[in-house]
Amino acid sequence: MLRRVLIACFLCAIANTAFAAEGLVSATAFEPVPPGTAVAVRPWDNSDQNMAIKKDIENALRARGFAIREDAQLVLSFETRDTVGTWSSGERRSIVEFEKRTAGQEDNDSKVRLNLYASDRGGVLNKGRPPPDVKPTRYQIEITLDREKGPRLWQGTITASLERTDRDSLIKKMVPALVDKVGNTVKGETVPLP
Repeated sequence: MLRRVLIACFLCAIANTAFAAEGLVSATAFEPVPPGTAVAVRPWDNSDQNMAIKKDIENALRARGFAIREDAQLVLSFETRDTVGTWSSGERRSIVEFEKRTAGQEDNDSKVRLNLYASDRGGVLNKGRPPPDVKPTRYQIEITLDREKGPRLWQGTITASLERTDRDSLIKKMVPALVDKVGNTVKGETVPLP
């Protein structure tokens, strides 16, 4: 029976760590964006990272029915920014702890602990309290859609926190969420980043 309870607790812990990030999107449409029109994608900074993001944006635009051409009359420009987070030296939440001590050739003591509940650090059954002054790193993508020789049609931004993932994976999730809003006005809409 105890074994079943521990297995159930462990599965709950794994399910608890499965996580969908969220992004915050704001966008303004100044003029209608004709569907299926050709668009040229240009980063404001042509770093290697932004050139990879350019490909992601082009793929997301194609998925929405836009054509990608370098000589297009509509130009989608983008920029990425990041705000580095701050951390505390407080203890982090740990659900499973591994410990190994070697005190000689004959003595070998290994332990695995399942943290069910800890009021400060958290465990399987509770999240605990976060350490003070913790702010995750935040990433922002800003996109503008302009006529080559004319006024702006649309602009939008998406911001998301870096939590339990890496920068590139997060940005790959942010791009389609923002491109989906091209041509629409939204104010502070929270979107899932699966």
